[in-house]
Amino acid sequence: MLYKLVQRLDGGTIVDRTIEQCEIQGGSELGPCRRPGTSTILIQKGTETVSTPLNLRRNLNRNLATALIVVAGCTAWVLAGDAPSVMTPAPPSPKLASLQWIVGTWRADVQGDQLDEVWSAPSGDSMFGGFRWMKGGKAWMFEMLTLMVEGDDVLLRIKHFDNKGVGWEEKNDAVTMKLIRQDPESLNFERLRSDQPAKLNYRKEGPDGLLVQLDVTTAGKTQTQEFHFRRVTQAVLP
Repeated sequence: MLYKLVQRLDGGTIVDRTIEQCEIQGGSELGPCRRPGTSTILIQKGTETVSTPLNLRRNLNRNLATALIVVAGCTAWVLAGDAPSVMTPAPPSPKLASLQWIVGTWRADVQGDQLDEVWSAPSGDSMFGGFRWMKGGKAWMFEMLTLMVEGDDVLLRIKHFDNKGVGWEEKNDAVTMKLIRQDPESLNFERLRSDQPAKLNYRKEGPDGLLVQLDVTTAGKTQTQEFHFRRVTQAVLP
């Protein structure tokens, strides 16, 4: 008969009940844990079965007891107020402070596709975000988004990746757009490359709605896409 003994993350062990009806969990023994007539138990590692002395469980119980003491000590340390404090984020640049309304996680449904966009709170001279487009429940593409204050300008940079993490742009390239206009309810960006004109606009739609409009001009013809997002969560890392 094959006896399985599985190592637990908490330091205890489990023997498959369907085979041996035996369990050691947190130092509590719930039945015989050895091959009849022997002083050993068997540990299965993949397809290899290794015979191990019964005192293994004593060592496991001892390790678990030590872990519990460490956890209890850490808990007391935290409760005593000695835990290291979280670093206070850098105050945001005034040029980014007014962009606070876009912070959070947003989701849109586009003909059954799921779109998610996330923005961090502004900190120092930057904000960062991400975008994911899913088709049929599977990732299709991603975007890495950054907002940076550079001199008198606020620049949006976008890097696109497929679902394997392969970049669409060249290694040292990104779609770069400049914030040309903003008010309490909208942001307007224009692409810096004149040979590939594009505009990207963000606009509030009520307290929990966001309209993202993309205008791309090719051969003198402009195509517009609109995505209506709803807020999923309010706060993201600063």
